[in-house]
Amino acid sequence: MKDNPTPDIIKDALLRLPETRSYKDITMSEIAAEAYIGRRTCYRYFSSKDEIMNYAMRQLVSEYARELLDPTFETFIDAARTHYSFCGRNSHFIELLAKSNVLYFIEDHIEEEFTRIAYSAKHGTMDIDPETLSRIRESPDYYEFLFKISGFWRVTLLWIKQKKKYTPEQMLDMTIHQFIRVREELYF
Repeated sequence: MKDNPTPDIIKDALLRLPETRSYKDITMSEIAAEAYIGRRTCYRYFSSKDEIMNYAMRQLVSEYARELLDPTFETFIDAARTHYSFCGRNSHFIELLAKSNVLYFIEDHIEEEFTRIAYSAKHGTMDIDPETLSRIRESPDYYEFLFKISGFWRVTLLWIKQKKKYTPEQMLDMTIHQFIRVREELYF
């Protein structure tokens, strides 16, 4: 699908439709019409609108991972700054997903992608063999990892829901403050 623009044309058509209607009400025929292609062409690439949305989420989360894995980053602060900047740039799309009650499309990909990002930061590759991934997921540390990532995601959603009333830099400062505060309260 990489050299063929049709899947991305279909994806872009689907992503425009929640502007005017709920995701659950969108049909494959409407997606095809929005993309200016035939319904059969749409089905040649995707079997359902959920498959199209998963394709879109994989692209979004992969772009996010590439930005977070910037080799010039030296600290968590660099990654957190990039996180808020990326989410700020994509906030309209995230709001549309929230409005249609389909944030799970992102959330379904977050756990795996964050695991790959963390693994890459330590080992230099995002390719995790199934045995290693299983060992990671069975580790007690994995619960703490997911706890932290989930909190970070929920704070981001609140920020977007409140129309980004704080700048990404202010969010970064609040995040750092909260991490320090939680660490002091939980561990000391």
